Amino acid sequence: MNVAEAERRLRTDTPFYAEKCLTIVDQGAHQIPCVFNEAQRHVDGVLESQRAEGKPMRAVILKARKLGMSTGIEAKITHRYTTRANHHAVVVAHDKTTASEIFAMSELMYANLPNREVGELVLKPPVSRSRAKQRIELGEPNLQNRLAGHMGLNSYLHVDTAGEIQSGRGFTYHSLHLSEVAFWPEEQKMTALLNSVPDDPDTMIVIETTANGHNFFRRFWKRAEAGANDYAPIFFAWHADPNYRRPFINPEERSRFIVGDHEFGDAEPMLVEEFDCDLEQLNWRRWAIENRTRGDLREFQQEYPSNPEEAFLATGKHVFSMVLVQGILARAERSSVDEGLFAPDEKTLELREVRGETYRVPHKAVWTPREKVDIAPRGQAWWRRYEDVDHGNWEGYEGYAYGAEKVHPGQYIVAVDPASDVETASGEMDFHAIEVINHATLAQCAELRTRTIDADQLGLEALLAALYYNGAFIAVEKTGGYGLSILGALSRIQRYAYLYRRRAPDMRSEKQATRLGWDTNERTKRQLIDYAKQLMREGVDGVRSPHLASEMATYVHDELGRANADTDAFDDLLMAWMIAQTVGQEIPLRTFEKARTRSPRIPKSRVSGY
Repeated sequence: MNVAEAERRLRTDTPFYAEKCLTIVDQGAHQIPCVFNEAQRHVDGVLESQRAEGKPMRAVILKARKLGMSTGIEAKITHRYTTRANHHAVVVAHDKTTASEIFAMSELMYANLPNREVGELVLKPPVSRSRAKQRIELGEPNLQNRLAGHMGLNSYLHVDTAGEIQSGRGFTYHSLHLSEVAFWPEEQKMTALLNSVPDDPDTMIVIETTANGHNFFRRFWKRAEAGANDYAPIFFAWHADPNYRRPFINPEERSRFIVGDHEFGDAEPMLVEEFDCDLEQLNWRRWAIENRTRGDLREFQQEYPSNPEEAFLATGKHVFSMVLVQGILARAERSSVDEGLFAPDEKTLELREVRGETYRVPHKAVWTPREKVDIAPRGQAWWRRYEDVDHGNWEGYEGYAYGAEKVHPGQYIVAVDPASDVETASGEMDFHAIEVINHATLAQCAELRTRTIDADQLGLEALLAALYYNGAFIAVEKTGGYGLSILGALSRIQRYAYLYRRRAPDMRSEKQATRLGWDTNERTKRQLIDYAKQLMREGVDGVRSPHLASEMATYVHDELGRANADTDAFDDLLMAWMIAQTVGQEIPLRTFEKARTRSPRIPKSRVSGY
């Protein structure tokens, strides 16, 4: 490699620069060259790919402990502020101890830089003034020269804590490392610092942390996962670290190790199936739960997560088995999905007059993929579809066995959970939610989650989904009165035949009376949860949506033992799904009748009932 090529790589290739120029202390307290591991190279590659595309370098990292993320990021920051003029780098930690450790690492990296030049690149620029308050300033060391305008490199590194650094307003930084953000006392500090970095391809912001429940960082991570911001979400599980292994003492000990047969073994079959964990990794996991987190499995999951949802531990006791939820999450992540809209089939629209008002009532609906629609029409929202409708042959189709009978193909349940006026701790409102399931197979077919439409528009969305899915049963939750307007429109205006009618005791006659809509109360909520648990335990839940599975992971018992979404979490999709499944259990599947002689009659429409 000639001098020009060496200089180019030292200026542009952080892993190369780190190996040739930087020194770190390993776990054995030895000073060694800073050779990037696989995780560190991955992060560097993501950042450099963004810059190559002309984008600012932005990443948010959710990780298990001790994966070397801080070391890799500090190496990149050292690379940037020692090789770029007028470069301002800032590292903000959550407490003084962490800040001191990061600064000591940075000092060691600078102190051991090679004191030589490669081409025009000075590998160890001089310090311009005394270092104080955890700050390294590089540039012209002579005061008179600086006063004369000869500033030299004029770059610096500043390390501080989230509680002490200035708000960031009025300052301009070019490299920003925010460490353990989930443990910061307030999110306003983070917001101010993010606004201190220009939107330029040669700027860098890296946020890295372990999780800390459902706080502002979880919302930020979820936004990154959804692609709503410029930050690349990067997750590192504990089993991604090759050091997290524990050898067995001898072959006999290894032969006695049975996957799943242990106090902490419930998740082991899933770890083997989903992540190819071997026995040495599982052996380390059992040891770490006992020795690193004092036998507290929940704390281990937070400190050493297997997936992002496991990292964000709920603050209450989980309603559903997290082992089962993790398996559902892993399965849902592999599900294929397409987005689009359900729209009325214009050919079937009927003008209907109700109490002096004229309404356009559809009798059929069509699916339009998102790629064919630039913007969702006013009053509509994007659906996620996991299974298309099974039209079958309703004029003599043999069906498939359901018990001793034959059932019609393509039967579906549509459940609606209208948004309430309840806010989360952070001030966010509830979502409207609709879930569609296959009545026979219980598989999730489609879902809608939105805040952008009103309740009457939500009712139309439910109707269109039901029309598209072969005239499905519609169950609307009416608890608190939020679904009454939807039920009124579906029954009086659309005159939809297949509306769920719950059976509840009549106070006057103590007999059973049919009533429109699903009412969630203390008794029926227990019914929803118990049946959901049964489906999950038997592996027939049919969940395909990661969003729904995530809500399962954050559904908890509060201090009073009531089941609700955890702080700053939601349960709208989950409630709609549980209602759909429970209603599907209650309503019998439509079966084929044996052919018999009967008097002619005018057939009714499956959809309208007329």
